[in-house]
Amino acid sequence: MKKETKTPPSPADFEGFEDWGDESPPVDHKEDPAPPPAPEVPKPKAPKAQKAAPNPVLEETVHMSADVPVHLVAVIGRTTVSVKDIMNYQMGQIVDLGRPPGETVDLVASGKLFARGELVDIDGKLGVRIIKLVK
Repeated sequence: MKKETKTPPSPADFEGFEDWGDESPPVDHKEDPAPPPAPEVPKPKAPKAQKAAPNPVLEETVHMSADVPVHLVAVIGRTTVSVKDIMNYQMGQIVDLGRPPGETVDLVASGKLFARGELVDIDGKLGVRIIKLVK
C-alpha cells in the first residue's frame, strides 16, 4: 500500500484571491428597482357563529381523564430566604410565611390555583374547607 504525503499549499495556490482580513469584501451597490406592489386581496368574511356539534372523541377523552391523579397542594404561605438563612435554621425557630394565621390557604392542582379555603381538623388530621373556587 502506497503512503501518500500531502504538501501544504503554497502562496502560488492562492493567486487571484485578495486578503480581506476581518472586513467583508466590497459589494457593488447598484440600485435595485422596487418590486411592484402586491395586489390587494379581499379579506374573507368571518363565518357566522354556530353552535358546535358535540365532539364524541373530546367527550370520551374528558371522561377518561376524570380518573387521572392530580397533585394537590394546600399553600399556607410563601417566603424567600437565602441559602445562608436555611443553613442557620435551628429547632424551634419560627419562619415568617407572610400571612396572618386566620387567612385562607390556596389550593393548587398541578401547579394551578383552583380554590381557596380554611384549615379544619378532621378527626385529628388537617383538612381544607373550600370557601371560594377560582377560575
